[in-house]
Amino acid sequence: MYSIWLTFDIISQKRLRRTIASLAHEFGGPNFEPHCTIVGETNLTASQIAVTCERLCRGLHQQQIEVSGLAGDLGYYMALFLQLSLPQKLTDLQLDLARELDVDPSCIPASHVSLAYSERNLMTQLNGLNSHIADLLGQHVLVCKQVEVVRSSRTIPVREWETLYTLPLLEH
Repeated sequence: MYSIWLTFDIISQKRLRRTIASLAHEFGGPNFEPHCTIVGETNLTASQIAVTCERLCRGLHQQQIEVSGLAGDLGYYMALFLQLSLPQKLTDLQLDLARELDVDPSCIPASHVSLAYSERNLMTQLNGLNSHIADLLGQHVLVCKQVEVVRSSRTIPVREWETLYTLPLLEH
């Protein structure tokens, strides 16, 4: 199984990694690379996905993504996450990729960056916002720098997730 991720500028990546590592240590969850999954769990081959991504991303510039809040859910992969508001160009890309990769768009969760994976809703376990999360929320904007094709799924352990293709977006 493969997923398509948006990943961010170096400053955002560092802040997100620091927060994810801190929460993983505090709550006993896994460490993982910061990302926003725009299409998940497609059964096409990695090369088919990469060709489709290259075609649909051609000419796409880096995008600013607004962080709209912090939330938690009872789902393992969304125990604690930043809510995102994708710009229209990235929303269109997401829908085009889903259609061309035969993924049901209704199965795509709301745009987010997970901060912790857990069986528990971690929102109820935070003693106020720690400084890393407050820093991320204070930033309000993440810059999407690239699209990645990643070997990942709910049936593959997080430590075995692997980026196979990276497609840099054009600088403004």
